[in-house]
Amino acid sequence: MKTLSKTLLIFIFIGTTFKSGAIDQQWSRTYNGGSNDKGLQVTTEPGFAYLAGISETLAGTKLVNSTYTDVGTLISLNISNTFLSSSNVKQIERDPSKAMYVLCQNGAESFTLIKYSSNGIEKWRRNFPNLVVKIVVGHSSGVYICYFNGTGVSIRKLNRNNGTINWTRNIADPNLIANTYTSDFTLDPNDNSFFAGTSSEFGTDYDYRLVKVKRNNTLIYNIQFTNPGTRYEVANKIAANSAGELFLVGDFNNAIVTRNYFYMVKFSSLGAFLWATQYETSGGPTAAFFPLEVQIGLDGNVVTVGNHTNFFSINPLGEVKRVKVSKFNSVTGAILFSVFPNAPLGTEDNIKEFANCMSIDDNNDIYFGGGSNTYAGVDVEPNRYMISKVSGIDGTLQWVDASVGGIDDLANQVNDISVTPGYDVYMASTRHLGDNLDMEIAKYCQVGCFGGRYASVIDQPIDFIIYPNPSATSFKIVISQTNEPIQMNIFNIKGELIETKQVTTNELEFGNEYAEGIYFVRMGNNKINKTFKISKINN
Repeated sequence: MKTLSKTLLIFIFIGTTFKSGAIDQQWSRTYNGGSNDKGLQVTTEPGFAYLAGISETLAGTKLVNSTYTDVGTLISLNISNTFLSSSNVKQIERDPSKAMYVLCQNGAESFTLIKYSSNGIEKWRRNFPNLVVKIVVGHSSGVYICYFNGTGVSIRKLNRNNGTINWTRNIADPNLIANTYTSDFTLDPNDNSFFAGTSSEFGTDYDYRLVKVKRNNTLIYNIQFTNPGTRYEVANKIAANSAGELFLVGDFNNAIVTRNYFYMVKFSSLGAFLWATQYETSGGPTAAFFPLEVQIGLDGNVVTVGNHTNFFSINPLGEVKRVKVSKFNSVTGAILFSVFPNAPLGTEDNIKEFANCMSIDDNNDIYFGGGSNTYAGVDVEPNRYMISKVSGIDGTLQWVDASVGGIDDLANQVNDISVTPGYDVYMASTRHLGDNLDMEIAKYCQVGCFGGRYASVIDQPIDFIIYPNPSATSFKIVISQTNEPIQMNIFNIKGELIETKQVTTNELEFGNEYAEGIYFVRMGNNKINKTFKISKINN
């Protein structure tokens, strides 16, 4: 089923626990600074959403920070000072006070961490040598940095208030591979820090380097983990739970260096190996798999999302790209599901999708976002952003949304997702809508999108007709029944709300004053949710 709104919505329900049976993109807002603008990070609190991103200019890169109400009203927009002109922004993170930390890699030899207040004022800036792995904002007063130091790896804690160094832990490993793809860094809820990297002596016998440091700089373990013989253990992504146990996605006990056998691996709070579960095979001439992220749900089980590329097995004439979502029992390692939600049959020979980000809500359902050109055999315009939700019980697809309109561009991507306790979904994305890339924030409603928060599913169809379409004058909408008032919202091609009407009659005329262009008419109350595209043309 396809419904046109500002985006192309495709709903697939296969034995899910989804409550309302539909989603609605309630609003979308973009920022065009006249350059390449990218939305990279979104956070929420009751009543508000916070978007952070970057604006790339010839002079350098600037931080753009904006705040919206939950109905999409912009209440603040702050554009901060320019970064170093050669900087590559790797991360933007926020602390509980809404202050922002921007991590920039300045080539391979140095990196910069900058703190901004919630209104975009620079508070401090620290420069460090070497290649940075990651930063993580602690639950207490620290921000933690992990970076390669030339002879191994370092973990450093900075004071969030002033950026001073609280402590540094250096781990020597001359064989450690200084590659951010073969290493990761994280904290557990108690601010214990974890590093997982990959060591290789003479280019063979790859081993895990596993490090755990308490928040007070006490070393818990420093392990070079290997299986007997010439075996390959390559670390990619990690997560740690409240018990201090470590979950690692990577190659494990593999005797063939050109082929990766991906496992979820668990280590105890003291670094003892507990179990390893293989769930994906890739490598060689026809396929590749790249783990994106690992997270732990409220049920305690561990979830990972990865991008799978297969050149020949599905479509001998072209490249197929799919997103894989896998969930494991955290105690036993048993695979609860491992699926391609947007390609469930394995025969979608033209699908090209990838994920950049993931999130798990408090119902243990899983969201991922990135870019795509097709869903479950239904084509959309190439190179559009994509956001999907799958069941945390069995991995079945609950909904997927892809943008339409704008320009075909690989830069059209969802870069971050935040889900509220009420199951509203906010995304930060990049859109190519005109001459340049625009920064975007959008809100999706999943439960009771119109009217009460727990509205029931539609139990009686209501038909709508809009004519003429296209029109050079006005449009007329005819509604089969109006037992309850219907909210009518009209959006322009940028997703901006331009008119709102409360419809209580079966016929309504509108739009005579609209300028030439594409508009979207959204009709909804606590029983219905329908969207139409209309075109206004010149006489």
